[in-house]
Amino acid sequence: MVVSSFTAVVYIFTFLVGFGGNLWVICSVVRSRKPRNSLSHMNTSDRLRSYISFLAGLDLTVVFPLLIRVAYVILPTASVDAKTCRFVFGLENFAKLASLTCLASISFERYITIRKPFNNKIRKHVIHMTPMVAMFVLSVLLTAMGLRIPSVDKTSDEMNCEQNLNDNILSRATGIILSSAFLSLLLVISASYFQIIRHVRRKFWQRKARVCANPRNNTLISEPRYMREMTSAIMRVALFHVACWLPYSCLQFFPKSYGDVANIMTTSIRQLSGERTLYEYIGFAANWLTYANASGDWVFYAVMNRDLRSLIRATTERRKRSTMSQQSSPSNLHQSLRRQVTQSIRFFHSINSYRSAGCSIDESITLPGSGIANGGVQNNSGSTNERSNLVGRSMSSPKSSVFSNDLTTTTVPVVTSRYSAQATPRTSLLTADSVERFV
Repeated sequence: MVVSSFTAVVYIFTFLVGFGGNLWVICSVVRSRKPRNSLSHMNTSDRLRSYISFLAGLDLTVVFPLLIRVAYVILPTASVDAKTCRFVFGLENFAKLASLTCLASISFERYITIRKPFNNKIRKHVIHMTPMVAMFVLSVLLTAMGLRIPSVDKTSDEMNCEQNLNDNILSRATGIILSSAFLSLLLVISASYFQIIRHVRRKFWQRKARVCANPRNNTLISEPRYMREMTSAIMRVALFHVACWLPYSCLQFFPKSYGDVANIMTTSIRQLSGERTLYEYIGFAANWLTYANASGDWVFYAVMNRDLRSLIRATTERRKRSTMSQQSSPSNLHQSLRRQVTQSIRFFHSINSYRSAGCSIDESITLPGSGIANGGVQNNSGSTNERSNLVGRSMSSPKSSVFSNDLTTTTVPVVTSRYSAQATPRTSLLTADSVERFV
């Protein structure tokens, strides 16, 4: 009675966690879904979101047979029929194979996206072909399972289910195909995540080796936080899948002569009944781990995936702020100010050189045809000679083009000493000594 109650509680708890979590994932993905034409036009995030929603639907299908098992555990005297045994066997095994195939597709696409073993064109074709290959593999497994279902029947006392396997080649072939499928898909998941972790670690060590090889760089390179979080998250996912699926996959190859563990795991509805031997407890634990995997996938692929994205986004924003603060640092500001002061000093020095040559800017503004300059009247010939000499001298200064344009095209009515003093307030205050002190 205690064992039956414990079994019922474990089944109910597993079902509630799996049903609530996977239903939340499906609703969240549907609510945030973007309109797309087909799966081939999706980016990496959209494809992963579609995979996660599809995985949640398959995990819901995996945990639903727990309700039937709970009913037969609570009602120990209820009899079973062959149709119920075949329905539960077909639904459980198909949902488990489909869920494991979806997990293998997710891990393989993650490996292709992160590792990039091919060029861009081939990588896109491989990613687009992954769902098709998964559907083909699943259809082959479904065919093999359809050939296996007729061998499932009720026991002689009508209290449990069993498989009546014949010694023909077809029964052995279907059994080997289904047993090998679980182990092969688990190997794909483990190898993909292992290669992702290995690739990320190798990239970091290569970067660290390049930095340490530079004798001018004394910076100590430490592993970034987001990289540690990403590798630990991937490692947790891989260990979770291996711990949940490895016993179930390996025990299917357990010899029947030592105990019919495979029949207890895959076919029995009341797994802890009768004598309750050690093999029954092992079969119960191995089968329950597959339900636990279906109930916990939403935690690793939805909750933790969102936290990881938030962590990477926060790290990227912090890095951008740090870059912006470095660009506007005091040292860069001082360099910019020093550059501007140097250019100003060079400009004033050129003006001083021009004035020391024999004239000033005020003298350059001379009226064509009039002798009025700096408050004095000169004859036209003198102003013309002075103007020609001034043009010749101004060609050697940096502002000669400006002065020449003023001499040829500018027409000023009257230039007085007061006007020239107001026109050049900066040059009137700047002397040769002050410019030499700046330089």
